[in-house]
Amino acid sequence: MMNDREVLSLVNVSVRYEGSSRHALQESSFAVREGERVALLGLNGSGKTSLLMAVAGLLPYEGTIAVDGIELSSKTLGQVRRKIGFLFSVPDDQLLFPRVVDDVAFSLTRQGVDGAEARRRSQALLSTLGVGDLETAAPYELSHGQKTRVALAGILVHEPRLLLLDEPSGALDPPGKRDLAGLFTSHPAAMLIATHDLAFAGECCTRFILLEGGRVTRDSPRIGDITL
Repeated sequence: MMNDREVLSLVNVSVRYEGSSRHALQESSFAVREGERVALLGLNGSGKTSLLMAVAGLLPYEGTIAVDGIELSSKTLGQVRRKIGFLFSVPDDQLLFPRVVDDVAFSLTRQGVDGAEARRRSQALLSTLGVGDLETAAPYELSHGQKTRVALAGILVHEPRLLLLDEPSGALDPPGKRDLAGLFTSHPAAMLIATHDLAFAGECCTRFILLEGGRVTRDSPRIGDITL
C-alpha cells in the first residue's frame, strides 16, 4: 500500500567518475514513496547504475540523498545501508558462500542474529521464492534465474525499506520475467528498478522515470509516455 512518506529522496544529485570530463548523472531530483515501484528507464550509459550506486553509498556524488529520512553521509552510511537491499545486475557478484542458505543468512548473522534463527528465516524465504529445494546447493550449480532468486533472498531476508534493483530481468526467459514481476508486485517494499526492458517495467511498476545522458527527462505514471 502506498502513502506519501518518502523512502528515497534525491535533490540535485550528480555523479562524475574520477578522470572523466563528463557527468554520468547530472542534477537529478525525484522521490520514491513508501510502497511505490518506480522503473528507472534508459539505454546503456544513461546513468541508471550510477544513480543506484550513489544511493547505496558506493559512489561519491554531489547533491543530497536521503533514505527513510536519513541523509546519506559518511557518518550515516551504515544506518542507510541497513535500510537498503541492492540487487546487482550480475547475481554472481553477490553470491559469496559455498551453500545457498549460508549466503542468504549472511546479512542476518552480521547483524547479530543467532545462526540457527538466521538459517530458519533464510530457508523460509527461499521456499517463498520457489527455490527452497536449493538451500544446500552451491551457487555455481544454479541457473541464472535461480541465482537471481537466491540473490533476491539475500537482500529481502533483513526486510529492507528500499530495494535497489539493477536490471533484474536481464537474461531471464519470458516465464522467469513474469514470475519476477509477480514477486515484485506482491512485495511491500519501495523499489527503484533500473531497466531498459519496457515490457517488464510495465508489468510491475507504478511509475516510470526516464534517464537520458545522465538527466531525468521524463517522470510519468504511464509506461506509454516513455520511448527509448
